[in-house]
Amino acid sequence: MAEWNVLEHGAAGDGVTVDDGAVSAVLARAAPGDTIRFPAGHAFLIDQIRLGRAVVIEATGATFRKSPRTPDHMFIDKAGLAGGTRVLGGRFDMNRGAFSVGQTVSPFHFVRTADLVFRGIHVRDGIEEGLKFYGCSRVRVLNSRFERVRNNGVQFHTPAVDGHTGGRPRTDSHDLTVHGCTFEDVDDDAAGLLDGHGVTFNATDTRFTTRDGVVHGCEFRRCIRGIWAEFGGGPGRQPGRRLRFVANDVSDCDFFGIGMVGVEDGAIVGNDVRNTGSRIPDPPRTSDETIGIVISGDSYVETHRILCAENRVEDDRGRGARMQYGIRIKRGSQHTVRGNQVSGALRADVAVERAVRASDVGGPAAG
Repeated sequence: MAEWNVLEHGAAGDGVTVDDGAVSAVLARAAPGDTIRFPAGHAFLIDQIRLGRAVVIEATGATFRKSPRTPDHMFIDKAGLAGGTRVLGGRFDMNRGAFSVGQTVSPFHFVRTADLVFRGIHVRDGIEEGLKFYGCSRVRVLNSRFERVRNNGVQFHTPAVDGHTGGRPRTDSHDLTVHGCTFEDVDDDAAGLLDGHGVTFNATDTRFTTRDGVVHGCEFRRCIRGIWAEFGGGPGRQPGRRLRFVANDVSDCDFFGIGMVGVEDGAIVGNDVRNTGSRIPDPPRTSDETIGIVISGDSYVETHRILCAENRVEDDRGRGARMQYGIRIKRGSQHTVRGNQVSGALRADVAVERAVRASDVGGPAAG
């Protein structure tokens, strides 16, 4: 496999010159599996580059800054042609102040693309997602950092309309891993929403869903919601399936720490969810960690067979605590709730609605 140094093929790397032309020319000449090297110590101003084949983007020590020229994603593959791409390192400064809330500007957007790896990247100061995956499979996001982004740090979504421009068939989004990552200040409140997820799984299609995902060993600080899975919201939509949130550290979320809504066969195990009073920097706030962990459904998609075990949930602000519930099980059946340590909630440490069928609750229940 060949290696291409973009500075040797016309890229300026000075943070002022838009490098789209030089980088796109290198990508057009590279063979599948080649390495595209962005040397450390250089800054690359990028507007939008289309990825058309699997390459290795080696960018350890390099910086990418989003050009304000167009409100669109920095690197994009809507045709599903870049399956097998790996992104290693790189700081992606998304130039948040140049764009408006609601514009779709992310460092990477993939549609129906498979076998993707992101390792050691740093995304900051974004107006939308850190990483945006529609209908993708076998995706690994490892040891990366996301800070001051709106909407979502990492989004796995199966929408009814995904904008695919190639010939890859629709499938479930599946086999999705986020491991060892850090998410800080993920906040969509400026748009008037109690939204902004560190990692989110969702689907709005009626035939396909998002399934077989794991978030493990990550840290979440000051997100509106830390880890969130939400399905349903309309007739005929599919539940999420086999999602696992394990051994994560979630602190100071302003709405929910961890949630599964409309999920079947999920697990929330061994997580540490706490509220210390540290605040997301963008006022105003209209809620403050209502629930540490929530399991629910809606009138379209119900939630079944969720294991909620060995989690620690606490609000340690004493009389100033505002967390309403530590763990709240609102809907569904065949849930197992056991071995959780919960303290500091205003209304109930563990609340299970009377209509819910759950076993081994292991704490006080409120209907």
